[in-house]
Amino acid sequence: MRRITPVLEETGDLREVSGLVQRLLREGTPADRQRRAVPEGGLPALVGLVTDVERTEHPRPRRLC
Repeated sequence: MRRITPVLEETGDLREVSGLVQRLLREGTPADRQRRAVPEGGLPALVGLVTDVERTEHPRPRRLC
């Protein structure tokens, strides 16, 4: 991060990237989270994790009509 911080500051992306790196270090990769979900809550937990990620990372556009 030290090496790329000046560029991230210039582009206004430092806060976003820092948050994403912290989440990665804290929670692991998406594959890590999926592997933990199965023993902790079975298939329903895995499906919930995947659908929750899908909703937050790829929200459906709101309908105007």
